[in-house]
Amino acid sequence: MTSFVKIEVHAHLNGCVRMETLKELYAKHYPDEDIDLSLPDNLDECFHLFDAIHKVTLFKENVRRIAFEVVSDFAKDRVIYLELRTTVHETENFTMEEYIQEVYTGVREATRVNPSITVRLILSINRKSPEKIDSIVNLIQRSMMKYPDFIVGVDLAGNPSLNTFQEFVPALTALRNMGLSITLHFAELMNKEEQQAMIDFNPDRLGHAVRVSNDTTFSDTKTPVEVCLSSNVFTKSVESAETHPMKLEHKKRPLFFCTDDTLLFNNTPSTELELALTAFELDEKQVLEILFESVNHLFCKRPTMDHIRKQIIYHAFSRGVDAAFLDYFTVVVDSFDEANRIHQESIESGDETFFYFYSDWCPDCIASKEILNRVPPVQPMVMVNVGEKPYWKDQENEYRTEMNINCIPTLQLVSSFEVVASFGEQECQNEDLLMELLL
Repeated sequence: MTSFVKIEVHAHLNGCVRMETLKELYAKHYPDEDIDLSLPDNLDECFHLFDAIHKVTLFKENVRRIAFEVVSDFAKDRVIYLELRTTVHETENFTMEEYIQEVYTGVREATRVNPSITVRLILSINRKSPEKIDSIVNLIQRSMMKYPDFIVGVDLAGNPSLNTFQEFVPALTALRNMGLSITLHFAELMNKEEQQAMIDFNPDRLGHAVRVSNDTTFSDTKTPVEVCLSSNVFTKSVESAETHPMKLEHKKRPLFFCTDDTLLFNNTPSTELELALTAFELDEKQVLEILFESVNHLFCKRPTMDHIRKQIIYHAFSRGVDAAFLDYFTVVVDSFDEANRIHQESIESGDETFFYFYSDWCPDCIASKEILNRVPPVQPMVMVNVGEKPYWKDQENEYRTEMNINCIPTLQLVSSFEVVASFGEQECQNEDLLMELLL
């Protein structure tokens, strides 16, 4: 699945550090310590690795490097959108604000080198420290004001046996009211009261969901779930990927297939997607449909969502996958009133939209549409059927008199509050021109 485009929304920054980087930095800062740094076989060894990672991230320059490398690794694996998450902390060497600054700088440098990936940040609140919640909320508020298009959400994570979800509800509510999206590590333990409290909070997404109680209303919701198959199998939260409780949920709710911690679980987005495809018995079309549906639940703004949608559509089109979402940006109308209304709304909004005027009886239109069918449908397009031949030939029909459409096919571009370009029969049959305009 290395050639597949992917979305990753549940990846912990420190859990995705490169092993060679961890070994190098640990030896640099702690040359007198002789410890074994290798891939873990059990949870105890995971905690051992986490201790080592924590020690190397006590140095500011390492945080920036790790952020750069993690983003670069995801980009190399064709992740087109990444929501990275990290728990804010401070050390003797730097403050929490400086920590976020280093993460931001590392991510920014990585996206400059890898422009194919879009990255946003989720800040995690650790359940073990409810006494620090007020200062953390203040920090997150200051940080989101400083990086408004970068910090997009908050995660509640950490040992699920520590403290209660209700202790964090006021803080999470305050952060939600500031405009941040909320995701929760959910149902890692069988605790129906806490699970129901999380469901009632109505978060934007839930993570893991491996031990959901049947006595909750989870099955009545459509809350998206961040599925971490390799992580859940490794931690023995599930017996196998094939028996994961979310296996049939893709028919009921949006799903994301995520890595969690690539270092600890020795996985990549590609291997995770391959595992999901096999364990959940999915085909390529279903995987792309799940991917496309998940875009609605990213923690970014609408223009970014549309950018990601276009990349998925282009990818599906290039692979010859006939999925329903290929028509996402296409609207078909067959009445003047509807066409005129959409046309006026497009002009008033200032958004870029193409209008293609045609008819099924027109030979030039048929030839032009054959070309259009070879162009990935990644631009907003309104397909306007102008009607039967007698109506069109009437020189007083509304398309001619009110919209100034005097020939078909006509391709019109509306942008910046006006019609900025209009192309007639000859141009609409020029494949090179159409490719240039519509890609």
